[in-house]
Amino acid sequence: MESRLEALIARLENVADRLEGRAGATGASASATSASAPASAPTSGASDPVWLTEYKENILNGPVKSFVEKSHAFGGEKIQELTKNAEQGFKVLGEILAKAAKVKKPDAAKLQKFVLEPIVAVCKKASAFRDNRGEWFAHESALAEGLQALGWVAIEPAPVPYITNYIESADFHGMKVLKLKVPEQTAWYNAFKTALTTLMGYVKQYHTTGTSWNKSGIDIAEYTAAPSAASAAPRAGPPPPPPMAAMPPAPPAPSSSAAAPAAGGLSAIFGQINSGNVTSGLKHVTKDMKTKSQSDRPAVVPASTPTPPAAAAAAKVIPPAGKPLGPPLMEVQRGNWVVENYTDNNEIVLDDVNIKQSVYISRCSKVTIQIKGKIKAIVIDGCKRANLVFQDILSVCEVVNCENVKLQVLGSVPSIAVDKTSGFQVYLSRESLGCKFVSSKSSEMNVSYPDEDGEYIEMPIPEQFVTEIHGKKLKTTVSDLYSM
Repeated sequence: MESRLEALIARLENVADRLEGRAGATGASASATSASAPASAPTSGASDPVWLTEYKENILNGPVKSFVEKSHAFGGEKIQELTKNAEQGFKVLGEILAKAAKVKKPDAAKLQKFVLEPIVAVCKKASAFRDNRGEWFAHESALAEGLQALGWVAIEPAPVPYITNYIESADFHGMKVLKLKVPEQTAWYNAFKTALTTLMGYVKQYHTTGTSWNKSGIDIAEYTAAPSAASAAPRAGPPPPPPMAAMPPAPPAPSSSAAAPAAGGLSAIFGQINSGNVTSGLKHVTKDMKTKSQSDRPAVVPASTPTPPAAAAAAKVIPPAGKPLGPPLMEVQRGNWVVENYTDNNEIVLDDVNIKQSVYISRCSKVTIQIKGKIKAIVIDGCKRANLVFQDILSVCEVVNCENVKLQVLGSVPSIAVDKTSGFQVYLSRESLGCKFVSSKSSEMNVSYPDEDGEYIEMPIPEQFVTEIHGKKLKTTVSDLYSM
């Protein structure tokens, strides 16, 4: 019995020795791995600052995740692409913040390369989705404007107002999504706006005057190169290859005389020009060597034939840049009126309209359009020298990318939006004196309205503003040029 116990104890001791040996080997390999890792390799987990963990948990895994989930309820592949690109923008911002936790503040060139370029790529892709003739133009525009707020990471010393501006720009198009009153689309846009407003509150709390870079961190170029270098290096290299055979001798270096012209470069060329002896190496061309003296060779430029007057007049008609003008079109598409490609026509009348319809007018020139009846909205896009007379509008009249447009309101209109337009005149009726104007990037805007006696008063819509700093806020007022 004692002999069996002794044998069992011996076996247990043997097993314990083996386990201890394996543990020691594992610890040694781990320490060797950590010692061989570069000091600049990024780390994660407990070493992350609070503001980086906050971004991951309360923004990426919060409103951004909710925004992506709500995109599956409508729109199909198009909305999925828009949402996926927006999600990628927030992820790119998270990667930049992870860099900021490890690196010191980069200079302007490195800030452009390692910080702004990835965000600009996302914004460009979002802008490429915009199609003003498509069904989802308002959705595409709202995301394209809102995603530009991610550029706050390069703004100092006040990134919060920067984000606020682009939230308002997104709202300009987002209101059109909300006016559709489709619950799935409303929830989708509200989730996107929640992500932006949550981001604004996050920046206000943790990055009030700009991105919180690591003052004692490494250079951002070294940080970016460290992971790729570490992944490219093999963990356990194979044995070295056998010695190679003797390599043939290298070719002889070019002689100094052959390398002299290349070494001279532009300095040698300008030196020869300044010497005054420029034409010494040129050959003299005799008369018989000239092309015009060689009867067997045709001239390089053939003689031009006179152009008939009719053809010359036709050649002056050059279509405008961008999309070519198609045939005039005035029809109902998807429940709304579309009027486009009309030129030199003052007798366009829409009288079969109703309050559920909108009117889209595009690429018209030198026209007068009359709309009879009450409608939902009007959009005038890319028109020149166009006149529009309408009765009543339920929501808004928009004028975008136009030149010299005149509106006459016979009934009422709650608001008029003018964007990227040069030359705008509107005549209001007494019923529409409560109209609100929203203008951006536009000039030469005037509004005429009747006074108590029925006489029309013309006033300019302000284009110049004065902004002053009041504590932590900006106060903007109209320039004194418009004071009466």
